Amino acid sequence: MKTFRILIVTLTLFLLAEVGLFAYFLNSSTHVSDERADLIAVFVGSSARTARGLTLAREARGAHLVISPSDEKELARFRTQLEDSVCRAISEPYAATTYENAHYVSQIIREHGFDSVILVTSWYHMPRSYLLLRLHLLGSGAKIISCAVGQRPSALSGLIKSRFVRGEFIKFWGSLAEWGLKGTGVVEMRKTIEFRGSVCSSECSERARDKKKLSQRRKGC
Repeated sequence: MKTFRILIVTLTLFLLAEVGLFAYFLNSSTHVSDERADLIAVFVGSSARTARGLTLAREARGAHLVISPSDEKELARFRTQLEDSVCRAISEPYAATTYENAHYVSQIIREHGFDSVILVTSWYHMPRSYLLLRLHLLGSGAKIISCAVGQRPSALSGLIKSRFVRGEFIKFWGSLAEWGLKGTGVVEMRKTIEFRGSVCSSECSERARDKKKLSQRRKGC
């Protein structure tokens, strides 16, 4: 009986945390601040998300851009569209789920020593995307700036009736299960990004090396 009560309390706390997380992001503005970041990361799902990411890149809001996922053909097209921009596109062709979006993007952030990222996705998708990316970046110190795409319903009743919001509430638990299985190695990731050189400036590369040295020192303490 005691174990059952603990389970009920735990599930209730998780549900309250989920409701709080969704309420925070669904009530936040879809307008991203004027902050700039080392990376603009787009979690693919609609053309509007990609378009917003490219617009931010043209405005030089980020030094680098990753559209997760995008194959070589798409990446070449994005690079052509950014020829006159200081923002450079990075390849990430493997993600098939939101969990994997967060996993591979976090690998890029850690590998290149990025300190900040503008996360671009649909307004209803932002709570789950933000949480998963934050979990993957624990200990990195990287800042996540959310940029929600699309017009959310203004009334609470509209949010409750939205099939997108209802779907995200369910998918949230699936993503946590995926995090538990893949994050602990019970289920292996299908692909691993192979980093061949750095897309970063020398300053960025130096920062990445410093972070790795600091991490090694902490492990040795």
